[in-house]
Amino acid sequence: MTIPLLSVVIPTHNRPQFLPRAIESALQAAPDGDVEVIVVPNGPDESWKAVAASFKHEQRVQWHPIVKAHANAARNEGKRYAQSKYLWFLDDDDYLLEGATSLIALAEKESLEIASAPVDLVAHDGGFIKRLNLASTDDFVSSCLSPQRQTGFSFHIYLHLSIHDFWLDERVGIGQDTHWVHYLCQLRDWRWGKINASGYAWRQHSSPQISAAYGPSEHLKLQERLLWETIESLIRSHRLTDQRAHFAAQGMWSLVHAGFFMNPQHWYPVMKKVQQRFPGTYPEVAIYNKPLGRFIPPLALETLMLPKRWHNHLSRQRLVKQGVKNAWEF
Repeated sequence: MTIPLLSVVIPTHNRPQFLPRAIESALQAAPDGDVEVIVVPNGPDESWKAVAASFKHEQRVQWHPIVKAHANAARNEGKRYAQSKYLWFLDDDDYLLEGATSLIALAEKESLEIASAPVDLVAHDGGFIKRLNLASTDDFVSSCLSPQRQTGFSFHIYLHLSIHDFWLDERVGIGQDTHWVHYLCQLRDWRWGKINASGYAWRQHSSPQISAAYGPSEHLKLQERLLWETIESLIRSHRLTDQRAHFAAQGMWSLVHAGFFMNPQHWYPVMKKVQQRFPGTYPEVAIYNKPLGRFIPPLALETLMLPKRWHNHLSRQRLVKQGVKNAWEF
């Protein structure tokens, strides 16, 4: 049996309107169509069957439904069936872009274990919102520690052999992608490379999800907890290099700055911990680069900004509710 170059695993639940596009994009993601697409319907849902019927003559598409309604359980099931050299996880409402083939070509050329590409955010109607770029580093761990936080499944393809024995945590309901990537960072270092072209379109909409939704404040707290866990793991394993410490400090400061105005009681102790762990560091925010920015303590500066930041936040919320803007445009 010929081993395909790429396996694209698509967990799906009740999104028949988006699933065909995800599958079609996956079929074009590898050079010469050298790909298998593994669709894993999960939970009490029959809507996928009509989509499966429309692909019944496409031998490269497999269907493996499971009872458990959990995206990580579906990803693990797809990973078990995958026979390829490389593995990519694709959400059923998203789709791969032309850069996908370039990403695989880079992984082949450089013998990479993980290869990453920027992600395009698109609106529910397909309109471009913005691009999520990769951090300016050649180190995978640093990129995940950085303010850019490339922790989404969508950013990365994996050499299948390198993650063969590692499984996604099916106890995690929130931030499954963030947990997974921090888990990889804590395990060991990885041969990593990246391209500049976008490889993935991440659709923003309000359709229901199996993975529980999180508010912005709670999501920042989750990222903070996982970032500290990875930092401590790197310290214990003597892998927190100066470069990684720099990116970790900036990553943590970005969370403090983003979350402080919503919950000062939580973020003030975090701010003090960052100052103790990474002395002499500051948020990469314009006001901190002004003449007085380095002389005013971060606590005082963040407190002074509270009224303006709340005003801006409420103004943006109104624009989002009115449908004038998408939340990701800010």
